[in-house]
Amino acid sequence: MAFKRSNLEKQIINLPKEVKYCKKCVISNQRPRIAFDEEGVCSACRNVYYKNNVVNWNEREKELRNLLDQHRRTDG
Repeated sequence: MAFKRSNLEKQIINLPKEVKYCKKCVISNQRPRIAFDEEGVCSACRNVYYKNNVVNWNEREKELRNLLDQHRRTDG
């Protein structure tokens, strides 16, 4: 039977040799599943910016309510 590596072992083996940090926060490229853009900003910081500054949450709520209303029962 072949030895099967755990997910943690795979992540440790694939760590970058040179440690780099996000320009906006303290997260390093040693964290699993983190990516840096060409400006040196991590994907977590980009996601927070998008969520807080780009998405119109009021409009999203209206879209959700409209979708739910289409599938709501009318007989109480």
